[in-house]
Amino acid sequence: MLVEPVAAKSVLVMGCGPQGLFSIAVAKASGADRIVAVEGSKYRAELAIRMGATTVVSPDEDPVKAGKVKDGFDVVCEMSGAQAAITSAFKNVRSGGRITAFGIPSKKVELDWANDLIFKGVRVHGIVGREIFETWYKADRLLRSGAVDLKPVVTHTFPLKDYEAGFAAMTAPARDCGKVVFVP
Repeated sequence: MLVEPVAAKSVLVMGCGPQGLFSIAVAKASGADRIVAVEGSKYRAELAIRMGATTVVSPDEDPVKAGKVKDGFDVVCEMSGAQAAITSAFKNVRSGGRITAFGIPSKKVELDWANDLIFKGVRVHGIVGREIFETWYKADRLLRSGAVDLKPVVTHTFPLKDYEAGFAAMTAPARDCGKVVFVP
């Protein structure tokens, strides 16, 4: 999220799993102008609003129209890895905008290289942990200051011995969970 400043920018978050929800909180704490999230699960959509999303739309809705951004979003965070979300990320980023790629696709991705990347002048940042210490320091400051509260994202806590119940919560088709935490 913070590879470049997001203050006063429009942000689109594709996918509201735990990392997408964390991204919403960081964008809000960092002064994003508006934050639109795309999520198919009603449960996670409600979590996205609690974490600071201005608006949440389903994957079949138009995020640009819902976010009232004229020419697309300044910043798009692709957190799901789904082909449809990746395609939407490139369609909904404005010319000269930035995409942060975090979601891991299950297969090769198709992309309209010329129209969605080159002619739009889009910057794409893949997140792999190269700047991990700088990122940790920024995250630490946001958490210690109270600007970001991650408690709403942690929706389930299980003793380690109940790992099967924890994994069942994570993989349930309804996706009625945020972050599942195991404790010893």
